[in-house]
Amino acid sequence: LKAKSIKFIPELPSKFRESMVKIGFGSVTKIAHRFDEPFWDTKIQYFGVNTKEKGRWNYWLNYRTFSKQNILLGLSVGDYALIADNLSERGKKTDSLSVLRNVWGKDISEPNKSISTNWSNDQNFLGAYSYTKPGAKPKDYENLSRPVNNKLFFCGEHTVFDYSATTHGALLSGLNVAGKIIEAAWFLVFGLLSFLIIKMRYAWVLVIQMAFSILQSGVMDRENKAEMRKIFIQIEKLEGQPHAIDI
Repeated sequence: LKAKSIKFIPELPSKFRESMVKIGFGSVTKIAHRFDEPFWDTKIQYFGVNTKEKGRWNYWLNYRTFSKQNILLGLSVGDYALIADNLSERGKKTDSLSVLRNVWGKDISEPNKSISTNWSNDQNFLGAYSYTKPGAKPKDYENLSRPVNNKLFFCGEHTVFDYSATTHGALLSGLNVAGKIIEAAWFLVFGLLSFLIIKMRYAWVLVIQMAFSILQSGVMDRENKAEMRKIFIQIEKLEGQPHAIDI
């Protein structure tokens, strides 16, 4: 939405567009290195590293604290995430390993496998998650969560201020919107049924009244039969359903 790659006709409400500008959207780059043997303290879950470049592979998650895999997962955040996203796979591997070697020494082993993310260059996402820019308020997140004419619904972590920039925020917003869609669908169904019931009731009242009037006039002759056929033709038009007529 912030990239304006989707065109809405008519345009989205002005409050929605204003709030969309106020809320930021950034990236985070992750790279996972799997080693044959650990060279770090396997009992520590997170390692923090100070680097000259702010956000450059500053956090490392130790998978050995919850699995048997010798994996370290590094994160680049802030402006450096955009730099890391534009590096090649080899470039990200070299760049992140240089940070590890500055901490644990140059002789650490090469990983037997490395994989990384590239959210900002993925055309389906163009980033990782929202963030609160200066001037943004909780009301802006609320504005992005409001449906348009009860027909167009939006969900995502950017619509839940309390849980923005989190996976569970995205999940909770999805569940919330699913409930709103079901509620809107039921209103539509009940409205349609009410309309059909009123229409059908009017049609049959008309039939009974006209038939009773004809019967009262005496024996049903050919003119009466012709009149009855006309009545049923009118009913078919009202109901939109064909009926077998045998008079």
